[in-house]
Amino acid sequence: MAVAVLGAVLGSRFGALLPAALAGTGSLPAASAAARTDADRTAVADAFASGVGAAQLVGVVAVFLGGWVAALLLRRAAS
Repeated sequence: MAVAVLGAVLGSRFGALLPAALAGTGSLPAASAAARTDADRTAVADAFASGVGAAQLVGVVAVFLGGWVAALLLRRAAS
């Protein structure tokens, strides 16, 4: 389930940052193939990188919160 959430974050961020001419492509390979200019190719790469960054940030927050909850529960169980 976590992979699906990270994929959804990546996909939504990627789709939101694509140029208007490439908005309906839906995937990195399709957007790269549809890009006609260097500016479009750069925009596709930047949109994908931003999506990966957003997904990593969500993953980091989830791991941090999970560790915090585990530490809290372990502390409660020890006392």
